[in-house]
Amino acid sequence: MADLDIRGFSIVNSQGSESRNPSLSAKADAEKIMIKMSSLLGFDPVSRRKNPVETEEEDELDRL
Repeated sequence: MADLDIRGFSIVNSQGSESRNPSLSAKADAEKIMIKMSSLLGFDPVSRRKNPVETEEEDELDRL
């Protein structure tokens, strides 16, 4: 993120032409991985519906 703040979304490559900042690709890849992992861990509503939380049977204290 610091590199994107300093150099921006495009950089001048070794051939002297402007190209996409490689940090932008790394950031996008990391975001994709984080979204996939959060889905696998049940952090979004769709994945929570697929894997409901197991609950124990109700006891007397729950009824109070």
